[in-house]
Amino acid sequence: MSSLVEKKPRIPRFEYDINTEEEIPKLREVIPGWGTSSSEDSALIVEPIIGGITNRIYKLSNPRQNPCSVLVRIFGGETIFTPSERQQENAVFEELGKIGVAPKLIALFGNGRVEAFLNSRAIVLDEMVDPVVMTGVARAMAKLHKFEPSGGLELSRSPGVWADIDKWVPEVLNLREKNSAFVEKLSVNLDKCVKGLQDIRKALAERQSSSPIVFCHNDLLCGNILRSLNQGTAVSIVDFEYSSFNYRGFDIGNFFCEAMGGTQDGYIDASRYPSSSARRLFCRKYLEEFCGCQPEEYAVSELVAEAEEYGMLAHLYWGFWGLVQSVTSPVDFPYALFADQRFTRFFEKYSP
Repeated sequence: MSSLVEKKPRIPRFEYDINTEEEIPKLREVIPGWGTSSSEDSALIVEPIIGGITNRIYKLSNPRQNPCSVLVRIFGGETIFTPSERQQENAVFEELGKIGVAPKLIALFGNGRVEAFLNSRAIVLDEMVDPVVMTGVARAMAKLHKFEPSGGLELSRSPGVWADIDKWVPEVLNLREKNSAFVEKLSVNLDKCVKGLQDIRKALAERQSSSPIVFCHNDLLCGNILRSLNQGTAVSIVDFEYSSFNYRGFDIGNFFCEAMGGTQDGYIDASRYPSSSARRLFCRKYLEEFCGCQPEEYAVSELVAEAEEYGMLAHLYWGFWGLVQSVTSPVDFPYALFADQRFTRFFEKYSP
């Protein structure tokens, strides 16, 4: 594991809201070269950044320093990730930063990290099907899928989707045993969701070779896709906390599903699902980048079908995730509604 990640953080942790008189002085101690003098505090500018559901993200600026801006990420999903999983994520993030797939890792603290600030903005939901964005994400995803960790970073090569689901489903069923009201607001039957999961798992296992295991992002929603303010069409992907080795089709299929939204208010709009031509564009650009050549149309069609199938698994994955979060997360978000919406989308395509 990298030397930076192995170092003990000098600051144990930050409060979820860092823009306070108590928290700001700590920031100077975390960022290398920013000094320790309290006289610098008046120059610090802290701006919240809209991103994903669980993490709190801030742009921290000090015109007297170099770099003058950094990004501070405070982890919010501590009920989902163990400390060792967070350490592994930071190690992966550092390696991805070194090869230009992720922003550079600058510093760590107990419940988050400091990253290089990219002069960019998170895309909005409407841009998920913008051809420029889809092309940029396809190329960035293909580069990520070719990532091979260094010898010092030991990652499981088994599909991460099953490791998470095998942890969350028993937890959900246990929560239901303790409190039946936990699932009363669901419009779908939880036992049917579990049965659907078993069926799709069996079906995918029977043709396991249809989707290669690659290093995946697994959470490419609009808040994790950045569009450069300097380079016009340049697109970057960020926030790798759910990344793992996984099915290629899951990463692509989940990206298509995220175009329907849900992470803003819990509601999913099925009419936003990418059109056939948009999905083919994405898969074509992905294959161009991954293979370094123009793909045959049959290869594009096969990848589109692969993404469709694994997109169904993505709905179940985030459905069970949402149910766990609805009970354990301190974040104010309608997780149960979001879970219900993901399960509903699954059953719209599921044929037992």
